[in-house]
Amino acid sequence: MTIAQLRRVQPRRAGAFKCWSWLGLVLIAGQVTLPAAETDVTGQLEKLLQDNAAMRAQLQQQQEVIKSLSREVANIHKADTQRDGELSRLMPAVKEPEAAPASAGGFSLGKVRISGEGGAGFFNSGSKGMFPNAEFRVDEAKLFVDAPVWGEVYAFAELNLASHEASDLYLNVGELYLDFENVSRLWGRDGQLNLCVGWLDIPFGEEYLARDAVRNPLISHSLVDFWDVDEGIELYGSVGKVSYVAAVQNGGYGSTGDVNGDKAVIGRVSYDPKPWLHL
Repeated sequence: MTIAQLRRVQPRRAGAFKCWSWLGLVLIAGQVTLPAAETDVTGQLEKLLQDNAAMRAQLQQQQEVIKSLSREVANIHKADTQRDGELSRLMPAVKEPEAAPASAGGFSLGKVRISGEGGAGFFNSGSKGMFPNAEFRVDEAKLFVDAPVWGEVYAFAELNLASHEASDLYLNVGELYLDFENVSRLWGRDGQLNLCVGWLDIPFGEEYLARDAVRNPLISHSLVDFWDVDEGIELYGSVGKVSYVAAVQNGGYGSTGDVNGDKAVIGRVSYDPKPWLHL
């Protein structure tokens, strides 16, 4: 090999040496930087695992809170259902005085509701009864006017056009009163105390609650039907399974005044130990 050839070969070897040198430097750099990259990835994975665990713990806490709220809502709904059932069971005995029977019907003039009811039929009592002549008869005809006054204060008026006891048609005022409902809410109790003031049915017994033709299951009233309308004040309500009515009235008859200072005091207490038992 000549010197010229040697000179031509040496640059190639030098270039090869340089190439292998750069490759060695790259491998060394890779060996140096690779552990740092692995450390960075490992830290990120650990952080992700920690964040995931924290999110799972937070989600579990939220699920526990949701379960607790669901139980509270279920208990509240159960208590409301039991209370509504108790009130619906007691309402027939507590509802004093008798409200307008056709409150769901009738028509309304703003806040004033006018409704009515009546009954007609064929009556034949025999020669010794009230209807010896086998007659067609309008047995009852009534108009009711009901209007809210303020809050839970209501005005009620009853107009009688015909009744079972009257021999012909007539116009007469029945009940006429102001009803202050749920006064016991002032001390946080529903239905314990209600108050009526005006011309009211005398709350003697319970038959007066079903004297209307559409409510009375009989064709006539019982022999002990002691009934009238009188001026005064009436308290009514219920405490648990016990309901009550108490009234102080003039004790007169057929008059808007009183002939003396004596007053009639009438009271009634009802007890419903079971849904099917009313005392």
